[in-house]
Amino acid sequence: MKSKIKWGWRDLLLAVIGLLPIVYFALVYGSLPDSMATHFGLGGDANGWESKGTFLGVSVLLTLGVPLFMKVTRRIDPRSENYDKFDHVYEIFRMAMTLFLSAVVTVVVFYNLGYDFNMQMFAMIGLGLFLILTGNYMGQVRYNYFVGIKTPWTLANEDVWKRTHRANGPLIVITGLVALVCAFLPGDVAAWVFGVVFAGSMLVFPFLYSYLAWKKLMTEGK
Repeated sequence: MKSKIKWGWRDLLLAVIGLLPIVYFALVYGSLPDSMATHFGLGGDANGWESKGTFLGVSVLLTLGVPLFMKVTRRIDPRSENYDKFDHVYEIFRMAMTLFLSAVVTVVVFYNLGYDFNMQMFAMIGLGLFLILTGNYMGQVRYNYFVGIKTPWTLANEDVWKRTHRANGPLIVITGLVALVCAFLPGDVAAWVFGVVFAGSMLVFPFLYSYLAWKKLMTEGK
């Protein structure tokens, strides 16, 4: 039987962090344009818009809904008992995600109020710091169905899961460092450099590594 969801001071803190940009959004709602710029290219130019009412709803789902969703999923995961083995890491991930999403909402609101922001620099620095933080802890993430590197082979074998996460963590950190560098590169160059590194470290490497690790274990009969 799954344990009941327990609420504590960390949940209150995350709720406050997630609520702050929503309160600010509501206070300046009348000063915002009806159609808000909400998506930006790597060059920092707006290339996507939404009504401010729609974006307010999306913002609530991001800053309040995501940390709540992460709270619930650890209890409904069939491997929920494993979360206790990396509880502090999972809470760091929840905090990092909440801070990042709250910062995104706040900066988008500032931009639409007319403040001069280099959106490429903000996005790359924010993403870079997030990747560096999560990459440092990736090796401690235990077998589950919601958080981590999920390939057919990591999900099929817990040993493959552990090996893949430990091997991929440093690459995620490197990807974060590349993102920091890309914050100061021209948009087109940044897109190519970060895109290639991100695809290699976050998609190609974990897919191939987990398959080879699984194949090796099967050969050894484990």
